[in-house]
Amino acid sequence: MKFGALSSIATALPLITARLEALGGRLDGAVANGAVWTVPHQVGFERIEEAMRYAVSLVPDSDWWYGNVYDDNGAPLRWWETVRASS
Repeated sequence: MKFGALSSIATALPLITARLEALGGRLDGAVANGAVWTVPHQVGFERIEEAMRYAVSLVPDSDWWYGNVYDDNGAPLRWWETVRASS
């Protein structure tokens, strides 16, 4: 998922990363006001979204979004259903 803010996220970044690492995630990269993580979908979207609500609570001028869950029109890609079926 992707996370961006108008202000610096430097203070919050270790806290957010720790929360996502607890779900099996990893930090893919960060800049002064944004970061990208990969989190396994098997933990469930609800747990991922809960962690990102926590992130937004730490950086009030921030927002987050999935990088590969919705298409350009906002429709779910549903790739996780195919992955789950083939497991």
